[in-house]
Amino acid sequence: QEKGILKISMPTLQGLEILPKNRDSYKDSLIGSFNKTKSSMGSRRLKEFFCNPSADFLEIKKRQDLVAYLLDHLEDLEGIRELLNEVRDLERIMAKASSKKITSQDLLNASQSIEIYFKISKIIR
Repeated sequence: QEKGILKISMPTLQGLEILPKNRDSYKDSLIGSFNKTKSSMGSRRLKEFFCNPSADFLEIKKRQDLVAYLLDHLEDLEGIRELLNEVRDLERIMAKASSKKITSQDLLNASQSIEIYFKISKIIR
């Protein structure tokens, strides 16, 4: 078990309706109502947050501060969301690279996505 991470069983997550029991009930679950992500990586990250929530006070506080900042600076939030529309799935690109099936377009997409992350990090600092 990772330090600072709560482990919650799948039956518990489904019983509390944090995660859906099936695809048809996705929108009725907590994650379904919260998921406004702009990318598949964002959706996976959100699911990770729900399935393995932090127990680390400083990490929780950092997340709260970021949410508060974005709520107070909606123009930055919209700018970030627009930038995220252009981000490609880096996890899938890396999987293709590790299996030696990566293309030149994948490399360009990865490069552009990394540039976007640097832009986003400048906005939220």
